[in-house]
Amino acid sequence: MENKELIRAYYDNVAEIYDVKHGIALEGQRYNWRKYYEPFLDRHVPTKGRILELGCGTGLYTEWFCRRGLQVVAMDISPKMIQQARNRCPNADYYVGDCLDPAATLGNEIIKEGLDAIVGINSFSYYVDKRKALENYKRLLSRSGRLIIIDMNGHCPAFKWSEITNLNEMREWYKVVKDCNRPNMRKLLTEAGFSIECLELFSFVPNMASRGMVRLLSPLDAILSRLPLIDAIAIRIGVVAGRP
Repeated sequence: MENKELIRAYYDNVAEIYDVKHGIALEGQRYNWRKYYEPFLDRHVPTKGRILELGCGTGLYTEWFCRRGLQVVAMDISPKMIQQARNRCPNADYYVGDCLDPAATLGNEIIKEGLDAIVGINSFSYYVDKRKALENYKRLLSRSGRLIIIDMNGHCPAFKWSEITNLNEMREWYKVVKDCNRPNMRKLLTEAGFSIECLELFSFVPNMASRGMVRLLSPLDAILSRLPLIDAIAIRIGVVAGRP
């Protein structure tokens, strides 16, 4: 992946301030976690077994998976983000590696036994070769395993506006996030041999929204999320797929 080293360098640099800059310290992120992320994960993530978390970051979701009683294998491209995650949640097994091809880093035992779920939260959109990533994941899942993704919806105009106004320093990401949209994800998953169980769009509240903006946007979010023609440009996409 051509932007892999740039991504690693960026997240190594912001690891200690990530939660304040991009993460759970932000009011918009807390809103989306409570209203969308956690209910979605609660519906679809298994309650037992071994899961692989891709792009674990500072360990917020890792901690949630561990509390759920799962055996968690967590991976991130950034060693410093892994250290933050380990400080927050020491109960997971951590690996520094390329989340596009986890098998290149994981131990043979994990690969041989298969995974009950692979979960990626705001990581899949970074991949240049999304088709290859899906093929790699399918090989790692057990027969009944699920792939679960929460990510940015590439059709949301907010990301183009963010690029124009230079709101996100990770400019390489803008080239590939456009591929993370509902029609393309359906096509990629089907071609990779997955059976799609859920493919939905949600939230009109940016993760970086302030408390005042969340109060302003949350009623609008409730209305727009019910409109089929408008939800195509929602900020987030949720995917659940299994092996047929």
